[in-house]
Amino acid sequence: MLSKFKYITMASICSIALLFSPLSNRAFATSGWQKVGFDQIILDGKNQVKSIHVDSHGGNFKAAFYGDAGYLSVELWEYDPDNPDDLVRSARTVYGHGGELVWENISDALDGSDNTAEFYLKITPQNADYGSLNVTFYD
Repeated sequence: MLSKFKYITMASICSIALLFSPLSNRAFATSGWQKVGFDQIILDGKNQVKSIHVDSHGGNFKAAFYGDAGYLSVELWEYDPDNPDDLVRSARTVYGHGGELVWENISDALDGSDNTAEFYLKITPQNADYGSLNVTFYD
């Protein structure tokens, strides 16, 4: 009888742990998206800010936004330490509290001996937003 109790207890604990495990990464991975970076950006009114650089292997690229922001104007740039940075895609608007942007067919931005692109975002709040903005990058 004690063995059956232990089995039921372990099964219950595993079920509860599975319920509270982060499903978002698993969902993105099964849909083809891999998390490649995260940045917490401090917004300062209407001033433009830059995100960190993250590596991309081309194809499609996604940024998910969550924070204290309203609407944002977002440009996708490719960092190059030896040349001026390149604007990959012009400004698009996204909601900063749960919005996301997907850029498709960006393989033309791949460069260097590692054949990767080092993407970053230039973000401009459309309102005078202050506070933090979390950005998660997927490739």
